[in-house]
Amino acid sequence: MKHEDNFESFVMRINPPRKYTPQDAAQRPYPRFADLMEFTEGESFKASIPAVLRTWWIVGIVAIIGLWVIFVPVGFGLSFVAATWERGGYFNPLPLLITIGVLLVVSYGILRAVFPRIIVHADREKITVGKFRYSWDYAQGLRAGYSVGGVEKDNKQWKFAGLRMAYGQWSHDLPYMVNDYYSAAYIVWVNQLLETIQVASSAVNDIQAGKREILY
Repeated sequence: MKHEDNFESFVMRINPPRKYTPQDAAQRPYPRFADLMEFTEGESFKASIPAVLRTWWIVGIVAIIGLWVIFVPVGFGLSFVAATWERGGYFNPLPLLITIGVLLVVSYGILRAVFPRIIVHADREKITVGKFRYSWDYAQGLRAGYSVGGVEKDNKQWKFAGLRMAYGQWSHDLPYMVNDYYSAAYIVWVNQLLETIQVASSAVNDIQAGKREILY
């Protein structure tokens, strides 16, 4: 028995169930936007994930907006050639096109600097995350925060979550952040890769959770 009021019935009539042609969903070998560049079972791996530089990504975006707001009008103004006694004024698009071309190159450079694709590389000697190198003796894998005294702490900026390497008693906050939606997948995936090398495997704890360490 249906229990519909008049409005509900009207809505269901104008928006009936949609029919789809079934298609097989792809099974990903690793998280979206991540890449496994090299892998040798039990020896080493090299993976990359998209990241942003904490706080600097905001500076970069503001800088790009500022450059376009300032220099596009300048290029537009330079494109106007003033009238002379011999001929009237006219618009030459070349200065504007050159300005836009330079801005595109500079904007791309800034985006590459503040939105880097960092490399996580590990072998039986060390672990490297971006520019930071860690010893297996103290490394315990990536985390997205920690819990101390029952209080959970994390580091987020807008839709980005900070990364933390559990390293020694107090760990190391990385300057890199990743998309918060994919952060758990990236952390678990990297920790699973670390486990395959099996150097002091007990140190890379909580591989499946991989999210948070507890400090007492």
